[in-house]
Amino acid sequence: MNKFTYLSLVGFLMVSCYSGENTANYSCFQEQDHYTEEPITDNSPIIQDVDEEIEVASSPAPGIKYPRLARTSGVKGKVIAEVTVSKTGKLQKIEIIRGLGYCLDEAVVEFLRESTYKAAKKDGLAVRSTKEMPFNFSIHDN
Repeated sequence: MNKFTYLSLVGFLMVSCYSGENTANYSCFQEQDHYTEEPITDNSPIIQDVDEEIEVASSPAPGIKYPRLARTSGVKGKVIAEVTVSKTGKLQKIEIIRGLGYCLDEAVVEFLRESTYKAAKKDGLAVRSTKEMPFNFSIHDN
């Protein structure tokens, strides 16, 4: 076995055995860091200085699912996502500002996509705006 073949094999085994699971089953390893909901029909200016911030009106009942890969790998920390919401309360864009990987970023995106929103307000009127939203992940021993 030549040196190149050996290094390739070692690299493959390291990826395949990274957390004791087959990482090929986790599509989130190659995900993008921003998600645009199509089509964006509200192209009004994004207002940052608002009187009332964007609020989550409703979210999925069980909350964010802690991905098995992250749990078994002991990954904890904070994912920060920025959402853009139209003046009608429609989610337009999600951007991961700070991610952790291990499928946690994708879990946040899935949670945000399944949620509904109340638009931000400026001078009593609904406006298009953005908001950073932190999501803390921690593992508690039972």
